[in-house]
Amino acid sequence: RILYLEFEDQGLLQIGLLLTGFVALGFGLQALYLWMTRSTRDWLVALPLDSVGDRLRAVLVRLGYGIGILLSFALGSVGAFLVFSWPPLVRDILLGYLMAFLLIRLTMVLSRFLLAPGGERFRILPMSTPAAWFWFRRVTLLVAWFVLWYVTLDLLRILGLTKPAAQVLAYIAGLGLLAIGLEMIWRRPLAAGPGGATPARGGRDWFVSAYFGLLWLSWVASSLNLFWFLVVVVGLPFAIGITQRAVNHLLRPHGAEALSGTIPSLTAICLERGLRAAWIIAAVLLLSHVWGVHWGDLTAQDTIETRLLRGLISAVVIVLVADLIWNLARASIDGKLQEAIA
Repeated sequence: RILYLEFEDQGLLQIGLLLTGFVALGFGLQALYLWMTRSTRDWLVALPLDSVGDRLRAVLVRLGYGIGILLSFALGSVGAFLVFSWPPLVRDILLGYLMAFLLIRLTMVLSRFLLAPGGERFRILPMSTPAAWFWFRRVTLLVAWFVLWYVTLDLLRILGLTKPAAQVLAYIAGLGLLAIGLEMIWRRPLAAGPGGATPARGGRDWFVSAYFGLLWLSWVASSLNLFWFLVVVVGLPFAIGITQRAVNHLLRPHGAEALSGTIPSLTAICLERGLRAAWIIAAVLLLSHVWGVHWGDLTAQDTIETRLLRGLISAVVIVLVADLIWNLARASIDGKLQEAIA
């Protein structure tokens, strides 16, 4: 009834056509951007990657190029939509799904930037080309499923959907996310072992599957504190490990792929330790937000709990700074000793 009253002047089919038109306009402006920057793309493809400086320059150029693609799509779709005035419900529907498409495009841009499935020489995360295509498609599918369901459920609540019905649909969406996650784990390409043999699936796959199931159960039980704690406990070491592999792959000296025990550069140490500190700080901020810890209370109050939290935070900061200084000093000393030996 709400939709009928809202769309008396504009039918539902017309709303769908408008949404399709704005998305097409976004892709059209993106195609124009790609055509205008084709010389930059050709220059980037021919760019040598023999030194660390060349690799860093390629990363910055590719990042800027990807941001330009995203901005052109956003300007053509969301920007064109905001020029006009719309009835409130029509505005919510169109803007919600346009933002969903924009988030999907952002995921695709970031995935192409990190995985470079079509260009191995620009790949930041080291993996095979089939694996890069696999993770690019699965991550895009995962984000698309989540954002489209999120926008749809939010609009259904606006239309008066009851809370139990909304929970049922949310559980269905969650089962879809769980199914995608399990499929990603059990069908992901495995790196070939010694002699080119493909390793068998092992206990790690069962552990990750059980972890995903536990995440879904904690979410269904509305235990969000446990849910986010599990996300941080497992996700933080994983993110730090991926970051370390990416930094080593990006800043590794050219031709040193087969060498072991290579002394890391000071740039690599600063970047790796800086990103590690950023991940840890982000995890602390996320948990403090979920658990309702306000940073102003830590400085204003003087209870046993706030003292312990302040001490823990100070200890984490001291350990991160000491770790950075120690690794910088060790790399500098090892470099001097290697020069002296040579």
